[in-house]
Amino acid sequence: MNLRSRTNSQGKHSQYIVSYRPPVGKLATFGGSQSPQHQKKGHYNIMTEEQNTEPSAYPIGARVCAELAGSFLVCFAIYMICTFGTSIYGLDLAYIVVGTALAYAVVTAMLGRVSGGQFNPAITVAAILTGKTKVVAGILYVIVQVVGAIAAAGAVRWILPTSQTVTMKTWLTPAVNGYGTGSVSSATTSSASVSFGISMAIVVEVIAAIIIIAVAMRHTDANGKPNATYAPVIGAAYGLGVAMTYTVTGAALNPARATGIALFGQNQGLSTQPLQQLWIFWLAPVLAAAIVALVMIIADMASKRKPKTPADAPIDEATDAEADAHDIAVDAADIALVDDEVKELPHLIALSHRMMTTIKLNMSFSMALNFVAIILA
Repeated sequence: MNLRSRTNSQGKHSQYIVSYRPPVGKLATFGGSQSPQHQKKGHYNIMTEEQNTEPSAYPIGARVCAELAGSFLVCFAIYMICTFGTSIYGLDLAYIVVGTALAYAVVTAMLGRVSGGQFNPAITVAAILTGKTKVVAGILYVIVQVVGAIAAAGAVRWILPTSQTVTMKTWLTPAVNGYGTGSVSSATTSSASVSFGISMAIVVEVIAAIIIIAVAMRHTDANGKPNATYAPVIGAAYGLGVAMTYTVTGAALNPARATGIALFGQNQGLSTQPLQQLWIFWLAPVLAAAIVALVMIIADMASKRKPKTPADAPIDEATDAEADAHDIAVDAADIALVDDEVKELPHLIALSHRMMTTIKLNMSFSMALNFVAIILA
């Protein structure tokens, strides 16, 4: 018996079982029909089995609720770390890096099995573009992610104590995202006559977001289901992203996280109104999502062009009749594989459409960045 198996890009596992039976004095059969020329060569059977390995999805309501709860918990933890932690104990980058990494890792481990543990509109955009998340589900995810972040910011704002000496500005400055005069390092850099401007903010946010989104895409399957290592590695990716970006922008990395605290930091006496700079923290991560999705789609299409030839089965001192039967079985398995490749053509066409959508998205964001740069110049 010769067992051949392969998994296509749509999550379907195909097994081709080729078995040989010695001659019994009857006409050989091939695919159920008799073949007189093989009368003395025995016969074999080829069985093809399609096993759908797609994971059973939770109801859309449960997944949306998981994203809402996850976004709230992650953002609440980050806001608490950046307000109470840094304002009371001083600005400690290691503390913020470890705290943010743990927040994402723990909440992802808790809720990731339900919704995929995205908790970030940029990851959701990449999942939509690569086909890991349906468009309708993705839109709902983004909405509840932002709502969860706003609710978290509102909860933190409500519990923050203030006085004449400890104002809301004192609490919110380490938590609000910004660049230039809105950067968390503005007071330090201005004394040295330097500034973390918009170009630097875009570069560091895009590169950090690419790392995070690529890790998220790498550790989820074709249906967006995370693997066993997803929670710790996504936490580590966010920790690295915070280490790269916090001193420049306050480490947004997540448009929902930036939006929630920006709304409650508006008109609170900060050096820059957060909502005026919020667009950067949507544009940069979504641009990163489009870049990651484009690379993945191109790589997926390139892999489809590789010839897929089944390996020859070993023959142990086979007789001429057995060798002939084996050759015919291999040819039949090849035909079955070709048929399976033909069935993948719709998937390739869908990949092409997604690639064009991703290219258009990349071009739109690039034009937007150029337009903004011209205005600011």
